[in-house]
Amino acid sequence: ALAFEKEALGFHVSGHPLDQYRDEIATFCPGSLSRIAQMPQDASVVAGGMLTRVRAVVAKTGKSAGQRMAMFTLADQASSLEGVVFAQTFAAHAEIMQQDRVVLMVARLDHSRGSPQLVVDRIIPIEDAAQHLATRLEISVAPGRESDHEALGALQMASGILRQAAGSVAALSGRPVDVDVRTEVAGRVVLMRSSALHVVPERALLTKLATALEGVARVRVLGGYVPQRERPRWGARRTPDPANVN
Repeated sequence: ALAFEKEALGFHVSGHPLDQYRDEIATFCPGSLSRIAQMPQDASVVAGGMLTRVRAVVAKTGKSAGQRMAMFTLADQASSLEGVVFAQTFAAHAEIMQQDRVVLMVARLDHSRGSPQLVVDRIIPIEDAAQHLATRLEISVAPGRESDHEALGALQMASGILRQAAGSVAALSGRPVDVDVRTEVAGRVVLMRSSALHVVPERALLTKLATALEGVARVRVLGGYVPQRERPRWGARRTPDPANVN
């Protein structure tokens, strides 16, 4: 309905498609696209939004001559950023580079051509953000339930789910993080963390935990992780001149 609304009217009336992902973007991105655009040259960023334009092109010069890459526009509710996905990255993420897809982009900010642009290293579907960009998984026990018999049973079940997840193959396709359990004892907040327990907060795990702990504890993923990249050598992987692509 929102897509039809945009196509017919040129703008959204009943709501923006990104509204449903507001929490994820706030958790894993350092700010809006307008704020990211003000960051310095070569800053490593995680930018979130909707792909409103994707144009596959063929590089004419350089190491990637003859290979397909892409130019794109990423937009949020208030602004947008242009960017480029070079050949190697485009080959790995071409199926995600679809117009109207909501994504997070791990990128470098480039001001070399005047307007800020994103030079993308990695593209992550918004649904998989926690699996790759989380810094911690937090379980907060509801006040007054820390010694409740039903709550203890639910926490034991969650503990089993976490131990199983820690040894699963999911750890091979994501970023393992610490698990914190917060509770209250005699009016004081107590934080518990196992130094041996690390899990990848992928969607299936989060769903299992939320179901097991419903009414007992809140499950929350914390962000803030920004993958760092090596500073590019002079003249390497700059945003391409439109004259050198077709």
